[in-house]
Amino acid sequence: MRVGSQFAERHHGLGLSQAVSHLAQAQPTQIQAQPQTGSRPWLWLLDSDCLVARPDAATAAVAAAVAQNAALVGEAFWNQWNNRNQFAGFSLLLDPVRVWRAEIGPIPDGGDPVGDFEQSCVEKGVPSVSFPFTREGYLIHRGRSTLAAVRERGETATPLYEWAQTHYEAHFQEAPNAEARYAELTEEFEQQVPELTADALIQACGRG
Repeated sequence: MRVGSQFAERHHGLGLSQAVSHLAQAQPTQIQAQPQTGSRPWLWLLDSDCLVARPDAATAAVAAAVAQNAALVGEAFWNQWNNRNQFAGFSLLLDPVRVWRAEIGPIPDGGDPVGDFEQSCVEKGVPSVSFPFTREGYLIHRGRSTLAAVRERGETATPLYEWAQTHYEAHFQEAPNAEARYAELTEEFEQQVPELTADALIQACGRG
């Protein structure tokens, strides 16, 4: 988030809530238009260590939502700690008109902000659909990148520091071939964008 503007540094859940509120209010006329067609804006919350690996990732996820009249799209997994199926926190697609409402509440802070927000949506009857973001290679989620950074920088004041000492290795959601595909795409990116500048990125996108 930008510092020194209307955006402030926040924790994960609070930061997501701030961003969604800003986007949902930025263009209310556009967002309210055409409610069930999928043509109005959706919001896609992605962890920073996610890599979009297929060009149809967003369109396929929205199409799945529209086909099921769902307002919330994630990838379901069995949460052994909560003893329930729920969406993983790394990728959540939402329709702000039907989801971002006062009675549902903001995305809470805590250890599982997306999971807690999903539960609030479920309790209010918001329809959802599971989409195979990582299982079918639409996304690659490296995983534990924040923990790896905490460990590498020796951030002992962070509450996550002790946990990070043994939980820092990437897990790639245990998706088949995800680690190899991640390395392949990373190498391709570095070859096409040897210097990370706006012009280099634009040229690489043009070649694509």
